[in-house]
Amino acid sequence: PLFLDVLTEVYPDAQLVMTHRDPAEVVGSCCSLIANVRVMYSNEVDLKGIGESFMDTFEIMIARANAFKAKHGPNAILDVQYADNMRDPIGTVKGIYKHFGEVLTPEAEAAMERFMANNQKGKFGKHTYDLADYGLTKQGVRERFKDYIETYAIPVKD
Repeated sequence: PLFLDVLTEVYPDAQLVMTHRDPAEVVGSCCSLIANVRVMYSNEVDLKGIGESFMDTFEIMIARANAFKAKHGPNAILDVQYADNMRDPIGTVKGIYKHFGEVLTPEAEAAMERFMANNQKGKFGKHTYDLADYGLTKQGVRERFKDYIETYAIPVKD
């Protein structure tokens, strides 16, 4: 959600969905991804720098999404809980289609069901990371994004 105004200028009929997830999980996952990409191009990767940088980036992303909603109305972005998507992915997609007045064809639903059946969680391993590697803690991340967690009623677990 860094460049939503530009996105909707180029694609004025875009239908925006924002998935909300425990910030400690988002930050940890993204830091791990960034570190794994950087290690391909550098012998020295500053993990704590990645942690600090992505914390700032995540804060900017939230602020920009909120500013976009303030400018274009609260329904400019459909908010979806990551936990709901993980619990019932097809049901979540059905809700998104319904929200936007789109038709989810039986063929598309069947294709999603096949994809889900052939790509069970963990099929390609588990993405593991440790916030401590990036100089962060769950509590620290959640404290910084406390307002975001509360605003969007994001479930967090320890």
